[in-house]
Amino acid sequence: MYSPKLFPTLLSPPAGFEQAGLLIEPLSVNHVVIDFEAVYASRQKLYRKYKNPARWPLNINLHDNLVDLGWHEKEFRDGASFAYTVINPDRKICYGCIYIIPTTQGPTLSFWLRSDGQSPLDDATFEVLIREWLARDWKGYKIRFL
Repeated sequence: MYSPKLFPTLLSPPAGFEQAGLLIEPLSVNHVVIDFEAVYASRQKLYRKYKNPARWPLNINLHDNLVDLGWHEKEFRDGASFAYTVINPDRKICYGCIYIIPTTQGPTLSFWLRSDGQSPLDDATFEVLIREWLARDWKGYKIRFL
């Protein structure tokens, strides 16, 4: 499935940022194991937040997660959507994800952080960091929060 570019004038999407003991970088298949651990630990929270009719991620397995991350990586490369992982600086623990996706209301950002207490930040504090990042690195692109 091919989608049009989310931001046709965007030449290169921001690579992410490092702040407050967090590293934010494009989500890829290289993150499959740590991402799976975070998704699995937070599957009830994610199911409630995203209300996926396929019941994701309640029935998630490592293979399905690999396929999902491959899809996110391709969409990022094609500029159709942008998924970022939220990890610790040594890249051994995933704390959550950030998604910038097309919706009927326009480009929309959503994020989630682990629900098992491993994330060093709460949602409100993390949202402040994301808003600062958007103002700094996505300047000129209108992105609404889900």
